Amino acid sequence: MDPRERDAKLQKQQQQKALLDRAFDRVIGSQLDKLKNSQQKHTAQDEEEYQQQLAMEREAASKRKVKKINKKHQEFVKSTGLSGQVVALMTQRDDDVSHDSDDDDNKRRKRSTKKNKKKRKRHST
Repeated sequence: MDPRERDAKLQKQQQQKALLDRAFDRVIGSQLDKLKNSQQKHTAQDEEEYQQQLAMEREAASKRKVKKINKKHQEFVKSTGLSGQVVALMTQRDDDVSHDSDDDDNKRRKRSTKKNKKKRKRHST
């Protein structure tokens, strides 16, 4: 191959490569700029929403009622290493616990009667 032809071919390839690189930079560069701008706006909005959410959660936490336990239960907490809230939950009145189990029993009864009614309908037809 003639050196002049080879140089002309290399120069043509370099020009094509440079043209493709510029086109790539224009297309991808514009998309990257758009993405960066949208991210910056988005992160500022997210930061503001996050700060508001934290403030609301702090306010809600400060309004919560704290369960109080007596000295006997405090000693129990120290001796067992359990949380005070766990001890308070364990020492609630028995009425609350039995009431919860009654609700569960009623739910079970309702479910079983519904199932029986469905079975009766299937068998009667």
